Amino acid sequence: MVRMVLLLALVAMSAATKIVRPIPPPPKDCAHWCTNPLTNSKYCCNDGTGPQFPVEEHSGICPEHRPFCPRDGVTAGPALCAHDGYCANFESKCCWDTCLKHHTCKPAIFL
Repeated sequence: MVRMVLLLALVAMSAATKIVRPIPPPPKDCAHWCTNPLTNSKYCCNDGTGPQFPVEEHSGICPEHRPFCPRDGVTAGPALCAHDGYCANFESKCCWDTCLKHHTCKPAIFL
């Protein structure tokens, strides 16, 4: 009888215990991480497979990003950039685009 009670107690405890799985580490093959300003989460914006450009900081600021995309179904568009060095025009900045869900070169705002 005691064995049965112990067995039932162990089963109840194991059923009530939440299994915590470790969070997998981020991939190591990312050359540059960018931040999604809407969620403050990181994503790989340069996996190192394409051309690599020196890190640059262009003048001006990025246009304000939209909190949501006004169009549905936008899946393609301008290329992803990791920093301003990817923008050929010195009057452009690497900025977040809500519809594309990644950073892309946009005309800078000069105040």
